[in-house]
Amino acid sequence: EEEKKPPIQATKEPRQKQIREKKDFEIDWKAVWNMHPDQFQNLLNKTEKRAVQYPNKKQYMRDYIKLKFVAQKRASDFQIAYGRARKEMPLLDYSVRRAPNSLASRLEVDQRRQNRQKVVPKMRENMGLFFFFSTGCRYCEEQKEILSHFVEKWEWRQLKSINIDQHPELRKKYQVEIVPDLWVVGKVEGEIREARLGAGLLNLGEIERGLTQLYFRWFEGKHYERPNMTKELKSPKDYILQKSESRRDQ
Repeated sequence: EEEKKPPIQATKEPRQKQIREKKDFEIDWKAVWNMHPDQFQNLLNKTEKRAVQYPNKKQYMRDYIKLKFVAQKRASDFQIAYGRARKEMPLLDYSVRRAPNSLASRLEVDQRRQNRQKVVPKMRENMGLFFFFSTGCRYCEEQKEILSHFVEKWEWRQLKSINIDQHPELRKKYQVEIVPDLWVVGKVEGEIREARLGAGLLNLGEIERGLTQLYFRWFEGKHYERPNMTKELKSPKDYILQKSESRRDQ
């Protein structure tokens, strides 16, 4: 008869040893100020986890607080240096284009108004609005009043109100999950286009802004961007390429 060998049993380490992470590690407090960001972030994460796991260990909590301060100071130093460098390259600074002051805001509002005056009349020629609502929805009643004002203001020609309780097939087709829900439907270069303007209660400005964004995307093939408050004397792309080439020549 063959000699039966006893089954080999896997050696199991104690569970605590398996899941235990090394909690005692030294922090080089001189090196943390210039440590590589990836290495520093890893150290910060480990220190935070240790403090969370052992919140009653004062030294672990103190280490985390000190390291968190170092992180905030390094971030502050970066922001200061970044701000100085950005002032030297205003062509690449979006905050200059969107100057946060009352004069620039007023000019931007005027530009938006001009965009709407150009866009909405063009869209009403071959675009319609689908307004999805349900019986007993008071927000839908509010939306109806806003849409009535919109139709009157812009002489909008096509607006179809659709009760989802009576038209479940359209609810499914347009994936209406909440009401009110407003869609734009129409032809662009012979092709049917459909897009949701927004679900939920939309005010007049949101409807007009949504139509403007769709116009730029559908008719001009680009995303709508807020108007610039500056005049560019050079293309940002050309500026970046010029700077890159000048560095190679040095």
